[in-house]
Formats: sequence, structure tokens, C-alpha cells
Amino acid sequence: MSYFLYNLGLAVTFCLAVPLLPFMLLSGKRFSGGFKQRFGVYPKKLREYLGRDRPIWVHAASVGEARAAKLLIDALRKRFPERRLVLSTFTQTGNELARERSSGEEVIFLPLDFVWAVRRALTTVKP
Repeated sequence: MSYFLYNLGLAVTFCLAVPLLPFMLLSGKRFSGGFKQRFGVYPKKLREYLGRDRPIWVHAASVGEARAAKLLIDALRKRFPERRLVLSTFTQTGNELARERSSGEEVIFLPLDFVWAVRRALTTVKP
């Protein structure tokens, strides 16, 4: 029951925030960067990168975690050289830092916590 209420609360909050979306999108990269990815819509390049493999998905919520994730990714790359890696971030700044430090892994935005967006992301990435 609480899961249903949580999702209902998210849906209501999103509906109330929809009128603000144009302003947020026009306010700069902080909110417009990765907009589609936050709803689980990823570019064709990502699907081609993943192929049929089941990649290892690492998530870094903050800039500090994005820095620390580099060490984890390097260790995973040594241990599993054949596996593809996907690094997700939540913030624009973390995403930019991860892209700068990227060494072959795909960097994406984590989807918002809507059931359908998460399901779409999991279906695309197949971790």
C-alpha cells in the first residue's frame, strides 16, 4: 500500500510541476541537461554501445561519488575486461565530471523515480 501511495504522490507532484517545466528547461543546463534521460529515454548510441551484453551499472549520486567511482570502474575494468560499463549520475555537474574522466564507459543520467521511467531505463541498459 505504501508503494502505491509513494507512486501516487510522485505522480501528483509531477503533475503540479508540469507548468514549471518550460521555465526550468530555459533556465540553463542544470535542469535541461539529460532531460530525456531522466525519463528513461536514452540515445541510440547507448543501445549500440550496450549491444547484447549485460553491462555493469555503477551509480554516482554526487560529484564526490563520481570522482570515487573512477577507482571502482578501473578495478572492475581490470577484473572484467570483457564487460561493458555504464556510469549513471544524478546531477549535471557530476555527469560532466564523469564524462571528462570517462575511460570507455558510457555516462548517463539516472532516471527519475517513476516506475515507468525506471522500467524503461532497466529495459534499455539491462544491467
